Amino acid sequence: MDPLFPVPLAALCEHFGQREDRLFVYLNRRSLKAFSDEDLLLLLRCQAAAFRELGIKAFKYQVQRLELKVFRSFRFDPSTEQDLCQEAYLGLHRHLINPDWSLHSASLSSYYYRILKNLAIQRAIQGKKESRFWSGEQSEEQKDHPTPAEDGILQQLIHQEEREAFRNAIEQLPPKKRDILLMRYYKNMDYEAIQIQLGHSTKYVSRNLVFSALKALKNKLKPD
Repeated sequence: MDPLFPVPLAALCEHFGQREDRLFVYLNRRSLKAFSDEDLLLLLRCQAAAFRELGIKAFKYQVQRLELKVFRSFRFDPSTEQDLCQEAYLGLHRHLINPDWSLHSASLSSYYYRILKNLAIQRAIQGKKESRFWSGEQSEEQKDHPTPAEDGILQQLIHQEEREAFRNAIEQLPPKKRDILLMRYYKNMDYEAIQIQLGHSTKYVSRNLVFSALKALKNKLKPD
């Protein structure tokens, strides 16, 4: 464990060779690209908020090209890209606030790049699943493998000619039932995950709610 965590101002002064009353001005005059990983780690872990903010500014400047490199492979809107960058930095920040974590042989930017790329891939996969869910399509995996009984109920409801009715029926469900179906079939959450999300005492409660939501959906799809 690092004995200087969070990093005190005295350690920053020693590292950069500046007096405390001149340190902030000195660092603000430096080029953002001139900060090394060691510099950034000290700034991002500093106990003083002003120096942490300076570290974040320098770090985000240095990873701009990596962000562009990741997003060239995807077609996200600017808002989604911004959300992913923020989520990636928060993922990196969880490492930064761990006194036992160190860079080892990797660079700070490469850690961030891997986190951002994985998040982008997950978001792209999630988008495809959402598109299939609302269109009523089955994935290749679903076609090749038999589904449990509950999945069978759902699949019986989804036919090519009934996609619009299916979409309308989902939208007409009460919010709780609609959310449960989205968690189970769009997000592929198991009963235990749904239990945690909804705060139920056991996963069997979540299981019964899934079947209840399926039944409500089936009733919506019945002809008048």
